[in-house]
Amino acid sequence: MEMVTLIQDNKECPDELKEAISSLIFASSRCGEFPELQHIREILKSMYGAEFALDAIELRNNYRVNPKVIEQLSTRRPQPETRLKVLKQIAYENGITLYL
Repeated sequence: MEMVTLIQDNKECPDELKEAISSLIFASSRCGEFPELQHIREILKSMYGAEFALDAIELRNNYRVNPKVIEQLSTRRPQPETRLKVLKQIAYENGITLYL
């Protein structure tokens, strides 16, 4: 309840919530199939301004989006080592022998 009051009473995003709010806005820009996230982004955008939202979406001005969120929603292809590690783990879990 304290956080809700903190959000409602401030026109600027409180420092202790910047990472969470920026991460939500960032995620909403990459997860179009979830209309709830789009709605949350619009609410947060109206509260903290379009520039705040754009900074989070474009990762500008040190808008503290959680690094794990960035990594998980990145459009970049994973490194070959990462792909191989995941492939080996899947094969192991399913009892498959890989011949690479």
